[in-house]
Amino acid sequence: MHPIKKVRIHHNGVDLWGAKEPLKLEVWFDGVVILKGYNAAAFGHYVVIRHKVYGKNVTSLYAHMKDASKLRKGEKVTAGTVVGIMGTTGASTGKHLHFEIGNGRTHPFISGGDGKRYFDPMKFVRGTINKWEAEQELEQAHSEAAVATPIDSVDVETPDHSVVAEKPNTK
Repeated sequence: MHPIKKVRIHHNGVDLWGAKEPLKLEVWFDGVVILKGYNAAAFGHYVVIRHKVYGKNVTSLYAHMKDASKLRKGEKVTAGTVVGIMGTTGASTGKHLHFEIGNGRTHPFISGGDGKRYFDPMKFVRGTINKWEAEQELEQAHSEAAVATPIDSVDVETPDHSVVAEKPNTK
């Protein structure tokens, strides 16, 4: 149920809250700022960032911020870049971050609240972290294996080709 409009509508993201004041919000993955603005009837201060996550184009939206950072459209950002301060701007009933992950190069929020072209942000971020951690473990295992058994230390008997084989008896 939408807390302001009092109608059933799909919630395309997740609402996150933190008690620390001020709570700086950070970009979750490297990307490029594609939208930044203010909409009093909806997201308040918001920023949308395009990412390429393991070959997949996705966008992330950060909304209801007290203020957005000085990021500019077209600016490249890295994970951990401050995108804004948690707030309660726009159609908001209290201080929080509304966070969405959209499927594709453009963010789907323009199409409304039908849930299409969105990922569950918590599952998507957790899946990305799991994949990254697995890759790090595999890379570490390969590094340790290379150090433990360098090719020069492998003891292999070299065949002796100086001995000429006798001609077989064909009689």
